[in-house]
Amino acid sequence: MAWKEFAYSPYIFNFDTGEIGHEPTLAVKIHPREDFLPFSTRMLVDSGAYQTLIDAKVGRSIGILDIESGKSTTVTGVSGKVTAYEHSIKLELTELGEFMEINALFVEKMGATGLLGQKDFFAMFNILFEQPKLKFKVEKVKKLGF
Repeated sequence: MAWKEFAYSPYIFNFDTGEIGHEPTLAVKIHPREDFLPFSTRMLVDSGAYQTLIDAKVGRSIGILDIESGKSTTVTGVSGKVTAYEHSIKLELTELGEFMEINALFVEKMGATGLLGQKDFFAMFNILFEQPKLKFKVEKVKKLGF
């Protein structure tokens, strides 16, 4: 896969002032189980997230009704330490035409739909952020043949 370029997505950064921010996001479909429809959304490409994190409300909407049944772990971020629960999902990166089977962490009251993290997303793709241009590029990592 050659480099694909994407524009940063605008969002309201400050509701009081109306300031608009921009962030690198990709369109995804989260496929949980065969008997539930996939959940379509945009997720932040986050080099600061070690593993892909998804809001627990999204997990429930795709059929993971007992979020706490997953393996629990503590993660640390901007809002401090929180408990996260690991569940296997299929993630369709719709703009890239790629599927990933990953173990995502589901977190209550995350404040975002989801974050694409280093352990899974960044391990499969090279990312080039061009903040001044409000663009980023994504390229699938080439597998080395030995």
